[in-house]
Amino acid sequence: MDVRLPRGSARVEVKPPIPQVPVPGWSDFKDLQEWEKYHQPRADDDKTSTALAHIADAIYHLPGGWILTTSTDKIFNWARKSSIWPATFGLACCAIEMMATFASRFDVERFGMVPWASPRHSDLMIVSGTVTIKMAPMLKRIYDQMPDPKWVVSM
Repeated sequence: MDVRLPRGSARVEVKPPIPQVPVPGWSDFKDLQEWEKYHQPRADDDKTSTALAHIADAIYHLPGGWILTTSTDKIFNWARKSSIWPATFGLACCAIEMMATFASRFDVERFGMVPWASPRHSDLMIVSGTVTIKMAPMLKRIYDQMPDPKWVVSM
């Protein structure tokens, strides 16, 4: 909102802002030609567009249209299957690099990785550093506590 003080008066006038609506269409014929150059219809023999059209048509003709129904267990299991929950096991200076991947700059959590301190909830063990003779039994114990399927990445 604009506040204006008229000249020669002490009164204040408040006016609503004037909306700036763009002019519909193209102001220049060259803009229209450029738009048409980049927005050509796909060729009839384009396999990608036909496959996507068939999929979209099949989804549209399902009962309920574009709404698919499923149980929440299936959705949660799909989300769990698609994400990795690593157990971090830092042994030496390489642990600093592993900690940096979970920090705000690289943030692997945005890809679905959730670091767990408990091996009972993890499906991936990241071993960062040199495994010494004294640490090998503890590492094996943590590996045995992990549920199947389990993977190990050593750096």
